[in-house]
Amino acid sequence: MLSIFVETSCNRYNRDECEFCHVYEPLMEHPVSEWHLTAQQARVMADKIQRVEVLNTLAQQEINLTGGEASQNPDIVEICKVFQTVTPHVCLHTNLDMLSEKSKRWQRLLGIIDLGGRVDITLYPTAWEGAQKHFLEEMLKLQNKLIVNVVYESLADLQNQIGLLLDFFKEKNYTHVTELLKTYAGKIETLTNNHPNCDEKLFTVSMGDTEAFASKPEFIFGISLLP
Repeated sequence: MLSIFVETSCNRYNRDECEFCHVYEPLMEHPVSEWHLTAQQARVMADKIQRVEVLNTLAQQEINLTGGEASQNPDIVEICKVFQTVTPHVCLHTNLDMLSEKSKRWQRLLGIIDLGGRVDITLYPTAWEGAQKHFLEEMLKLQNKLIVNVVYESLADLQNQIGLLLDFFKEKNYTHVTELLKTYAGKIETLTNNHPNCDEKLFTVSMGDTEAFASKPEFIFGISLLP
């Protein structure tokens, strides 16, 4: 996969999960005019990607448009079109934290889905009930693939977020997804009870070869845990 940074700004900066953001802080002093990748810059990048074998090989797997909050780029739909000239596999990563379906950001996401691009999300517990849950429901009416990033600071935090996803997909009757999430929930519960302050090595060993995807023709779900 080839990740391309398309936007510096983010609507969640300075909120609880993001106060130590590694993206926004180093770039915030740049002029606002430089915060967005432009469609013309994307065309130049697309041409270079096709000319450089290693980049082109990665791009054929997938191009991931990220940030910042990628949906805040006003040209993001056109940028998606540009990179689809390199590969049909283009996705965008979003926090899905929006106020209404009339928002420009939501309309841009719909535009990307209409182009055949995939929209993936990072789960934010404080935005889940107020925004993410609703918009995820709407997204799943329009696309049959999804990757969720779960960024966590502790096992308790991770346990809570897996629980949110498990309840959501249970309600939607995605049995194969709930079975995968139950596996995660069980292993995390064991760790939380027995090793609440476990290090990365113990966590990795305990999670073992747990699958990252649950796949059926009607829906493909992926999960990525990011400590």
